[in-house]
Amino acid sequence: MPHLPNRFEKHLFLGDFHIPDHNQKILPVLLKFIKDLKPDYIYLLGDVLNLTHASKYPPISKVPTPGEEIIQARKVIFEIAGIARKENKKVKIYWLEGNHSERLTKYIYRNASALTDITDEYGDLIITIPNIFKLKEHGITWIPSNVTKRVGEIDVEHGDISRCKAGYTAQAMIDKRGRCVIMGHSHKVALIARNQDGDIKFGWEIGCLANLQPTPNWTYKPDWSNGLGVGIYDRKEKILHPISILFQKNQFYFEGKVYK
Repeated sequence: MPHLPNRFEKHLFLGDFHIPDHNQKILPVLLKFIKDLKPDYIYLLGDVLNLTHASKYPPISKVPTPGEEIIQARKVIFEIAGIARKENKKVKIYWLEGNHSERLTKYIYRNASALTDITDEYGDLIITIPNIFKLKEHGITWIPSNVTKRVGEIDVEHGDISRCKAGYTAQAMIDKRGRCVIMGHSHKVALIARNQDGDIKFGWEIGCLANLQPTPNWTYKPDWSNGLGVGIYDRKEKILHPISILFQKNQFYFEGKVYK
């Protein structure tokens, strides 16, 4: 990517891996892209893990255990973080809590409530995603679902609405938040803009990095798309320029290069 003046920041938005049911063919493509982009900020927009066994709905076939999911997720996330830091030592990485991450907390409260207040020497709860992954030690900031993360005046979140068609979720989130929103959760790729009495607002569904044919097949022919988002934030103008990227056949084009 061409060198940008210092007033510009490069933000990379990655949605919904659902490890271990992520699209494994995309991962090496993503790592190449991060190496070239050298982002200043990376946002994992929730649902990094699937946590199938912690769901209130029992698995419909044999699936990896939570321990196996965590081992795979550590490899994926720490590889992303490692390459990002090698290319940009100042990169900041945020992991946003999604509804699948909340499965762990809900499972503990339903089945082992006596363990919910066990803390480490720093006062942090032990049986949590941040502690299990030792996010502090790896320089990754955990953003709970009840905390709003923003880029300028733009909400960045996992999302709590999902509609049947791409763009519908983005419309609903603008209505609900009353501001620009960047989100995961819907597994769709869409960038929509609205002019509300001269105030331009956009809603941006980033897409997902999950397997588009889930294993086990718990949903029939889902209308999902693999995608990611690049935002160029102008600190002077306080504007984020969104660039929506759609994977097709596990590849995409960006800045004169095909990543595959």
